[in-house]
Amino acid sequence: MKYDDPTAMVQTGNFSDNTFQPTNSEWISSYDDCQDTDSITYSLNDESRKFIDEHPELFPADNESDLEELIDYDVEYKQLNKNITPYLTRLIEKKLYVVQIEVYPDMYGKNATFIILENNDGSEVYYVIYFGDTGDIYEDDTVTCIGLPIAQSSYKNVLGGYTKCIVVFGSQVIK
Repeated sequence: MKYDDPTAMVQTGNFSDNTFQPTNSEWISSYDDCQDTDSITYSLNDESRKFIDEHPELFPADNESDLEELIDYDVEYKQLNKNITPYLTRLIEKKLYVVQIEVYPDMYGKNATFIILENNDGSEVYYVIYFGDTGDIYEDDTVTCIGLPIAQSSYKNVLGGYTKCIVVFGSQVIK
C-alpha cells in the first residue's frame, strides 16, 4: 500500500514501532521537505550528510573543546555566500545578533530551535537549526554560534523581498 499525497511531508529513513526516528541528517532533510515556498528551503549535500552522520556527538556538542580541532576560524561570510561547497565539512564560529528565535519541542523526538542571526549591519545572515535548549537566549542577544554550514538559501522578509542567508546546523549556541 502506498500513501500518495503530494502535499504530505516526506519521511524517509529510520522508523521504530511505526514512528519516524530519524538520524540527524534525515531530520535535517525531512525538515526541508515540510517547508512551504515562503520559508527557507535547501538541499542537504551528500558531503554534509556524511559529516553529520559520522559526527552525531557534535549536534549538539557538550562543550567547545570537543569542537576546537574541527573549527575553521578563517571562513568568512563572503566565501560561503560565493561558493559554500568547499566548506560543507568544516565547522564555523561566528559571534552574531539574534534577530529571531523559536523553539519547537518534540519535533521527531528532538527539541528543535530555529534562529536567525545576523551581524550588526544585517549584511551577513545565518539561519541556524539547533537541537537542544538554548536556555536564556532571546531576541536581541549577542551569541556565539558554532556549526556546520549546509546550504545557501533565502527567505521572504517582511518587506516582501527576499533575504539571502547561510543555513547552519548548530553544534553550540552560547550567550
